[in-house]
Amino acid sequence: MSVGTVKPKWIDDSLVNECQKCRKTFGFWTRKHHCRRCGKIFCNECSDHNIIIPKLVKYYGREPQRVCDTCFYHVGHENASTGLASAPQTRKKPNPAPSRGGSSAASRGGASPASRGGRRRCAWN
Repeated sequence: MSVGTVKPKWIDDSLVNECQKCRKTFGFWTRKHHCRRCGKIFCNECSDHNIIIPKLVKYYGREPQRVCDTCFYHVGHENASTGLASAPQTRKKPNPAPSRGGSSAASRGGASPASRGGRRRCAWN
């Protein structure tokens, strides 16, 4: 399938049972995601980028769209050559839910880092 100024034809979901990059099998926990640039189907890990697609602005507007890793690389170069200011984005992992087991500093009588004037550290960094 060629990638250009024509909106890509998405591959039919029923024809694909695994990620077209890493070959992870799709199921209840591994969802299918279409790349908005090439139309192929990927798992979340292989398509976790959002970026404005300069050649497809007439279809998607200037809103960042989900793209696969390969298209993310190519679109980044297209944006640099066209001067389109697009901040590439990778989907953020959610912060883990706070535990309710009474093991927090506040429940032990201590103060949290935020209440002591310090910055809280993100568990994902």
